[in-house]
Amino acid sequence: MGHNVTLVSLGRKKGEIPSSTLPEGTRGEIRKTYTGLKDDLRELLALESFDVIFWPVAWREPRGRIRVVGNFGIPLVGYFPGGCYSLRSSLYAIKRIGFKAALPYLLESVSPKSTQLKCFKDNGFHRLIAMTDLTAKSIAIAGWPEKDVYSIPPGRDEETIGLNATYLPGNFLLWLGTRPYYLFMGAPSGIRGIYELLGAFDIAAEKHHDICLVTLFRADVPSEENKIRTRIAGLRHRDRVYATWRSLKKAKLHSFISNCHGVIFPFVLVPSEIPLTIIESMGWGKPIIATVPSGTGEFVQGFGAVAKIGDAHDLARIMVNLITDKMLYSAKSKAMLEKYRNHPSWREVALKWLEVGKSVISA
Repeated sequence: MGHNVTLVSLGRKKGEIPSSTLPEGTRGEIRKTYTGLKDDLRELLALESFDVIFWPVAWREPRGRIRVVGNFGIPLVGYFPGGCYSLRSSLYAIKRIGFKAALPYLLESVSPKSTQLKCFKDNGFHRLIAMTDLTAKSIAIAGWPEKDVYSIPPGRDEETIGLNATYLPGNFLLWLGTRPYYLFMGAPSGIRGIYELLGAFDIAAEKHHDICLVTLFRADVPSEENKIRTRIAGLRHRDRVYATWRSLKKAKLHSFISNCHGVIFPFVLVPSEIPLTIIESMGWGKPIIATVPSGTGEFVQGFGAVAKIGDAHDLARIMVNLITDKMLYSAKSKAMLEKYRNHPSWREVALKWLEVGKSVISA
């Protein structure tokens, strides 16, 4: 749109990021340690003049890091990639991912929001962007001026809605026959809720003799493959589970989404409040089932179905209902496509962020 934008990534070291998928104008990585951040930002800001900085924030954000970026005197817009995590969901996460991995979310849930907001304000933050209305409301309730909080979700690709894709493996079609299947896509890890899903599927399969489950596990992330394979092997209805353990190309992935009965995102915790896979799945008109952490559940509730965290029986009930209740299924599918049509594109999201930036510059 004619604006100069520089993108950097907070990381462990300084240097270029070896990736061809990053946008033009990406500078690379800067260190997020206190001293490294101060030195690397000073070096970056000496090269160019910036009117506004968009900075990722969290309720547990180290105040030293906030003070570093605030000391440069450039107007700041903070944005929350994550959401508001409840103490209950954070405590439950310990069961699945261990105390060390769950600790950041525990800190998020107990950190005093009003104190953190004061730190943002004292260090030059003028506006805050949240992904969902739930997080935006939480920010305003904690004391930030409501007019200076913006709810802007991730965007959708401007692609044709609701097309059918049929590129499915022959062995899969032979295995499936005419049975309906629910689809899980994501990393083979406990934080994704895969163990809760497998338990719920076994309950649902007991009640509905045709229901199947397809799990498409990504291969580019740390894996709990052996543990999950053991869990699948122990299911009563393991013969109705189809699992892949490698990342799929987009055409095949879209085919699995296009032909499924519904897509399930049984998150224990959601590192990114509205995962892009949820938005991408909406365009196929298939009902989405999610759990309730952060604003993800609120986002899905209007057009999909939301189960309680860690409640396999509740998730199984929803899975069976969406197969047996044809009117419910049709209503959810229509609501899904309507929501997707009205969801902002990436261009519209960029314009909204641009408006926030301009409001800071002109203030």
